[in-house]
Amino acid sequence: MAGDPRARHRTRLAARLYTEHSSAILAFFRCSRQMSMADAGDLLQQTFAELLKTLESNPGLELDNPRAFLFTLARRRLFAHWKRKARRPHEEAEDAAPEPASQAREDDLELLASLRSDQRLLLRAMRRLTEEDNARADAALADGETDPAVSDHQILLYLRFWAGLTLAEVAEVLGIPPGTVSGRQYRAMQLLRRRFDELGVPNEIDHRTSTTVLEGWQRVLEREAAGIGPKDGDDG
Repeated sequence: MAGDPRARHRTRLAARLYTEHSSAILAFFRCSRQMSMADAGDLLQQTFAELLKTLESNPGLELDNPRAFLFTLARRRLFAHWKRKARRPHEEAEDAAPEPASQAREDDLELLASLRSDQRLLLRAMRRLTEEDNARADAALADGETDPAVSDHQILLYLRFWAGLTLAEVAEVLGIPPGTVSGRQYRAMQLLRRRFDELGVPNEIDHRTSTTVLEGWQRVLEREAAGIGPKDGDDG
């Protein structure tokens, strides 16, 4: 296989995509919820291992939008990770959890310390969106679809405004039409503002800058809504 040009091409492609997107994928895992750097690193490796496996299974596959494809794989890995944790027997969790949980807290504090104070507020508010979706997510978990620890509202807003993905890219990651994403964004923004207000105001400067960011996100949604008709929403 070492002399197979197709294998070399797949390896070079995967290596290039890792160089270009690994930092963003790692940040996606770390920002989704309190997580140790080791767990986030494992999920990153699983994402690119799945990329290689997909390329091997589909030799003619063309990645028109590799960033969206990678985040699709990453979202799948993230849900599988939290599903395993949710289904771990309680006794096993008690025996195995203390050290990893402590490390997760320490690594999360390091992540939060690396952000601006207004970014920390927005990330904390974004993580609280999981609570809004718990009933829906619990039902989905029972059907094997997702995990209540991380909601698609949270992922949608993170991908759009934190990671900078386009409407079409987020639609690909979530597996829904762009028009549906456009509508869900408004609901997610409403929930985010509510969660943001629940956090309180540590100081006026942070509140003002965070609010300015939220208003900027809202203007983006309004501009998109003005330019997307039924056909555009269906076709992306």
